[in-house]
Amino acid sequence: MHKTWIAGLIVVVGLLLACGGGAGAFAPVVEALPDYSNLNGVSAGLDFSIVADMRNFLEDTEFKGAVASMAGVGAGVFIVSPGDIDPPDQVLATIRAPLVFSSIPWLPVVGNHEAETPSDMAFLRSYGLAAQASAAGASNFASGPSGAATTCYSFDAGGAHFAFINEYYDGSSDVGINPGPADPLAGTISPALLAWLEGDLVAAEARNPAYIFVFGHEPLYSLPDAATARVRHSGECLDAHPEEVRAFIDLLKKHAVTAYVCGHTHDYSAALVDGIAQIDAGHARGSGDTGAPSTWLKVSLYSNFAEISPYRSTDGIAYAIPAPASAIRLLPR
Repeated sequence: MHKTWIAGLIVVVGLLLACGGGAGAFAPVVEALPDYSNLNGVSAGLDFSIVADMRNFLEDTEFKGAVASMAGVGAGVFIVSPGDIDPPDQVLATIRAPLVFSSIPWLPVVGNHEAETPSDMAFLRSYGLAAQASAAGASNFASGPSGAATTCYSFDAGGAHFAFINEYYDGSSDVGINPGPADPLAGTISPALLAWLEGDLVAAEARNPAYIFVFGHEPLYSLPDAATARVRHSGECLDAHPEEVRAFIDLLKKHAVTAYVCGHTHDYSAALVDGIAQIDAGHARGSGDTGAPSTWLKVSLYSNFAEISPYRSTDGIAYAIPAPASAIRLLPR
């Protein structure tokens, strides 16, 4: 276990003690992910990238630096952004600026800042997700439930299943759970969203995917940044709704989901939260947030493990996998 994770877990324990574990409070067991660094990859398959929480920090030492790093390393078949992509049209233009990314499929997730901004939601609702998934070589594309048909979706690609959820969907409106500044606890897994996701995962399991990834904006539980141990949004993520987050975790376990991937906190972390691999993609705003290194993730699917490599930068320009090598490996289902 890396020293940073030891420090991070100590911070989490301290937060739990400070919170006092009130009635019904969500106090998960947080553990380091198993170490599979001794494995050698077999039968390389799909590669893709994850980058989040850049918002309007789009200049050369901000999100453009992360995009340049992805272009240099190779982003894979598509790019996923788990929220806080406001304004999405400008974020997409920044991604598509390098010639190598001129047509790369971009797969967005609704974050709290998009949900509170009508123009952002108008763009995302009309974005054309099915066409993006098709360009990524996907099959079995499924739209979301009534009221969120264009902001929840799923598909299969590369022997894996990918599900994208909108945590501000209340069962009738895709912004029904108002995430405005007056309600920092807004993001949750509504019963209608949980029911849609369960149906989606049941259908996916019938196709026997090797991996299942679920993407949402807010973490199950806020964890310290792997480098700086900073903690943001403590008690304000999905854990602010204990019954709902427990039901969500139970569903992820029931269907052997490989990982839940999120953003929101700006702090990169990877750990087991009540037995579920939670990958927080951190932020990609470069020098726009100096409290934790800017981050993007490269995911490579092999037949015997999925490898997630964090590329991080303290100046918004030079990105590298931290030393010692800290790639995460998750086993097939």
